[in-house]
Amino acid sequence: MNKNKITPFELTTLTFFLFNSFLFITGIQRLAKQNNTDSVLSILIGFLFLLLFFQLIKGIYQFHQKQDILGKIEILFPKTKLLIFFLLIIILFTQLIYSIHQISTFINYYILKETKLIIITVTLLLTVLYICKKGIISIVKLSEICFYLYLFLFIMTIIGTLKYLNLENIKPLLTSTIEDNTRSSLLYFSSLIIPFFLIAMLPKEELSQKKKYEQAITKGIRYSSLICFLELLITISILGIQLTKIYLYPEMIVYKKISFLNILEHLETTLAFSQILNSLFIIAFSLWSLHEIIKKVIPLKKEKENISYSLLILLLIFAGTLLTIPHRYFLIENIVILALLVFIRIKIHYSQT
Repeated sequence: MNKNKITPFELTTLTFFLFNSFLFITGIQRLAKQNNTDSVLSILIGFLFLLLFFQLIKGIYQFHQKQDILGKIEILFPKTKLLIFFLLIIILFTQLIYSIHQISTFINYYILKETKLIIITVTLLLTVLYICKKGIISIVKLSEICFYLYLFLFIMTIIGTLKYLNLENIKPLLTSTIEDNTRSSLLYFSSLIIPFFLIAMLPKEELSQKKKYEQAITKGIRYSSLICFLELLITISILGIQLTKIYLYPEMIVYKKISFLNILEHLETTLAFSQILNSLFIIAFSLWSLHEIIKKVIPLKKEKENISYSLLILLLIFAGTLLTIPHRYFLIENIVILALLVFIRIKIHYSQT
């Protein structure tokens, strides 16, 4: 097998981490506040929305398979391609600011309380910079390695929380209105549109088994939704809905309860690493994608790419210290990407008829 090609399983693990970013970008607290105990059902409904949306736009992935989505935009919109690229640059740049702030704050509050936020942010961005400079193939292959680590940490969480589970805390179910159920399901769905665009940055030609491209993406979405569902179910069943709605990261309160044989205790810092993995790949992939879009607007020689990456990191550090992106703006950006993907799909349909 060609080591420079992406295997279907590697694509599945990358998709998994991109969609699992919901756990730290939006968080289960927001979902619980939106729909109380019925929020566990909202993830299942939102998952169906994600699959339906993928079925709607999968023609984008099939169109000109040797091209990534940027190449497809150039083919479909030759006159307005620069305008679309500038829009994408703004969206990905602000999304990166939001994501980096979220995970840096999380690390500062729960793991490195004595460390200044700016030091955490710089360290995180330098790590991401190193990963991105290795190229997209390395990013995808790293996701497979990290997937096994994530799975190990999640199994530890399941085993450690079994004795605390109280399914009575999930009751009552099916008490929310149709409006509340729809809102919370759409909250889950609308938080996860940008990953569809990021995956489209990979042309099918990069995949070792092209026929399994769509199947691999579907599996990643399925596994991620299952993890999100179990995380929310475990958290509510242990803390109850009221405490889940109070704490910003209620899963961390659950992690603090875990111990093994009264020997291994205070494992919350170790288990919290899974949240860092959820954020790492969407930040790294977004930065790589942002850099690729900028190269379309401003052609760069290969030897100058390191300089452009470094400038991007400096801009993100500078903008991140001055700007705070509210969550609602993040959702608006996802909706704009949704509209763009649908528009591209419609354009492809009419170009083929």
